[in-house]
Amino acid sequence: MPGNAVLPPHGGMIITRGLEEWACLLSQDLPFSTAQRLLGWQTQEPEILSTTELRQLVRKHGQIIRTQEASEVEELMARSDLSELKPCLVPAQTPRRRAAWPAELNAAVEARLSASDPQPPEGVSKQDWERVLAARRAERELDGAALARLGPEIQPGQVVVAPD
Repeated sequence: MPGNAVLPPHGGMIITRGLEEWACLLSQDLPFSTAQRLLGWQTQEPEILSTTELRQLVRKHGQIIRTQEASEVEELMARSDLSELKPCLVPAQTPRRRAAWPAELNAAVEARLSASDPQPPEGVSKQDWERVLAARRAERELDGAALARLGPEIQPGQVVVAPD
C-alpha cells in the first residue's frame, strides 16, 4: 500500500479510516467484488482487501453506527425537555433500491414454506423469516417475491424520523 514504508514495523493489515470509509461507500452501491477491485485500483494494491474482509468491515462499521444511534436515542429519551426540541424534518425521497433478498431465494423460500416444520433457507435472517411466517399465516396467497419485500410500510399521517 502506498505509504506503507513510513509506518512502524507491523504484522498484518493496517486499515486506515480513509480505507474504511471508501470500502463502506463503494459497498453501498456496488457488489462487494466490484468494490474490492475498485479499492485495489485506488490504492494501487490489488489485494488490499479480500471480499470477505470487505464484508466484515462493512458489517462492523454498520454495528458501530447502530450502537451510536441507539445511544443517541437513549440520550434523547432521558431528556426532560423533549417538548421544547424543534425537529428538522426533510421530505422523504424514494429509496434508491428496494430492500429484498435475491430473486433466486424465492424458490428456496417457497420450498421451505411447504415443509411441515419450515426453517429459513440460507440467506434469510431469522428476523426476516419470522416476518415471512407471520405474513404467510395472515395471507396464504403471498408468493416468494412479495415475501422478499416485507417490512414496515409508512402509512398516511406517519412521520419517519432518522437521527443524524
